[in-house]
Amino acid sequence: MKPLPLKGRTWNPYTIPDVIDPGGVRCIKVYIPDSLQWLQIFAAVMDTMCHWKNYELLGDTSAAQCAALMRSIMQQYNTFVGCDECPPSTIIEEMEYQMSVCEQLRFQNGKLQGLCCGEWSDISGQPAQGWTAGPTGTGSTPPTSGACENYNAVITGNGYWYAPFTVNTGDTLVISEALGATYNPANGGWYCPDGSLFFGGACLASTLIAAGNPMPAVLSGKLIAKIGATYYDVYGGTFTVPAGITAQGIQFQFNYASIATSSGTVNFKVQFCNQSVSSWNKFLDFRLSPQGFAADTTGNVSGTPATWSASVGWVFGDVLRAGPEYFRSVVIKRSGITPFNGTQMDVLLSLTKGAYFGGGAEYGLQARATAGATNYDMISILNPSIANGNNQTKSGSLAAPATNELKLTLTAATSGPGNTLTGNAIIAGLTIYGTGVNPF
Repeated sequence: MKPLPLKGRTWNPYTIPDVIDPGGVRCIKVYIPDSLQWLQIFAAVMDTMCHWKNYELLGDTSAAQCAALMRSIMQQYNTFVGCDECPPSTIIEEMEYQMSVCEQLRFQNGKLQGLCCGEWSDISGQPAQGWTAGPTGTGSTPPTSGACENYNAVITGNGYWYAPFTVNTGDTLVISEALGATYNPANGGWYCPDGSLFFGGACLASTLIAAGNPMPAVLSGKLIAKIGATYYDVYGGTFTVPAGITAQGIQFQFNYASIATSSGTVNFKVQFCNQSVSSWNKFLDFRLSPQGFAADTTGNVSGTPATWSASVGWVFGDVLRAGPEYFRSVVIKRSGITPFNGTQMDVLLSLTKGAYFGGGAEYGLQARATAGATNYDMISILNPSIANGNNQTKSGSLAAPATNELKLTLTAATSGPGNTLTGNAIIAGLTIYGTGVNPF
């Protein structure tokens, strides 16, 4: 048989054997470098004998007969493994193929195995956990919000790989370490996972697309994914799950019009990053401690706007402001909070109202989240609308991104000159709701 040409030289076709079909196969022992990539290169070289154009043309069907014979063998035994022992070369009857041929492959319990001399054994160089659907090192639990996990996968040309996680809008996927190739009869060649042409152990540029493919504008043979009823081009860079997807499964396959007759195997790794935003809430019990809050004296001329009392919470104080006007209220603030995305506040309070000098135009309760110079008033209740009562909860919600300060104001009474304040106000607790980072 003639040698393969060097780069830049004209292809030397294989010589037609004197007897094209001797009526059996021969088992031989071949040494190659010990890696899966060298195994793929060797298989690619063997694949060149499966195409009639690589044989000398004698003006008859000899080239086609040679290619068909090799193709029938390669379709059954299209990858090779080395074995320490091999029976002497011998002609084997076709009916004895399955038991006698020493080079066969299979996936068993997530591991690629070779059958050598009647014994299946794992091929070296594979991940310790095998090419399974489970993530490396941490079992099968999907990553928590904001975390990433790697999954090893194996997929055949005519099969699917179903990810052991669901995806949501904003999640990201990165495919890497994709090794192997697939063959599709309708396309007439072997293709790398990125859709390039697999030949001679290398991935060569391809422009082949087909209208009947799941993704007609994407290269045939490329690894793609299906989420819901839609196919996506996910291989090559970071893929971000688009808008409108919630808790959907994801299915990987190859971009062929029909995968039913496809063959070959590809191993790849998927990095899945869960970008979904987790919700949380935190109750700050002022009866136990001040919880990082302090009385806010902003705008006061004199007086104390609040006092913390153990087992009670923040208790009212009387202050004088410009006007002059007196206020009986609890005014507390916590600054310097690690920015978080606030969504709701629930205030636990007790209130006995006195007279309101402003005639009802002043706040009875205000709960404010501040992000820099932007204020978000989650609760704004004017004094006529808030009732007297002990241990009552008032709630309000509003998106407050990057909140770094909280301020609570509960007013029992106001008066003009002379300070005729009456009533009682206590803030006993605050429940904060948010998404993402929880700084409390």
